[in-house]
Amino acid sequence: MSYDVKIVLERIPEIFTIVKSAVMEAELHTAQELAQAMREKITSGSKSGEVYGGHQASAPGEAPADWHHGLLESIGSVPISGGGASAFAGGESAPYEAEDLEYGSPGGKIAARPLVTPTAEEFKPIFVANISQAVKDAVK
Repeated sequence: MSYDVKIVLERIPEIFTIVKSAVMEAELHTAQELAQAMREKITSGSKSGEVYGGHQASAPGEAPADWHHGLLESIGSVPISGGGASAFAGGESAPYEAEDLEYGSPGGKIAARPLVTPTAEEFKPIFVANISQAVKDAVK
């Protein structure tokens, strides 16, 4: 006895479009969550660095403290054309602050107070879970 199995792939383009849309939405949602987590790291918790004119600075290794709001206001997320999303800190409102705080300033005057890198590392499993769930939901 023999059996013939015929697989019809005519819905593949439609399924691909549905999955791609769901993944793009999950990427943007995750980037928004990551940006919010960075904001919370700046605004919450006590800092233990030097005090400057009444401002409690962060210590090296801690998330930056919110002083002039430039770094805090520079945090955001955007979709990327063609797919994907980006969460960021810095840009036009705090270009030097963000880089100097993340990696330390040239010459070592400011020690690193990383924000983006450790937060992105924490979000890797969240990103994977969000994308996996989006694909599962899309192909139901």
